Amino acid sequence: MSVSGVVVDVDGKPVADCRVGSRGQGQPDNRTAKTDDQGKFTIEKICPGDIEVWAKLDGLLYGKIETQAGKKNIKIVVSAIN
Repeated sequence: MSVSGVVVDVDGKPVADCRVGSRGQGQPDNRTAKTDDQGKFTIEKICPGDIEVWAKLDGLLYGKIETQAGKKNIKIVVSAIN
């Protein structure tokens, strides 16, 4: 299965070159992707069930969302790490 969507900042602007990954019970380790110029990403080869998808940019921005494997068009909003 896969999960896909877009990463945006708090102003709703797409975030390019952002590292996106997933984690969760029963999910494979080290599934990551990078966003494209429009902030879009797809993480492949994940298992059915609940999954947390996180996005991080250069230790400056971070965000996460709880979702289900197989979902498309999820939106992760990243904000400054304090």
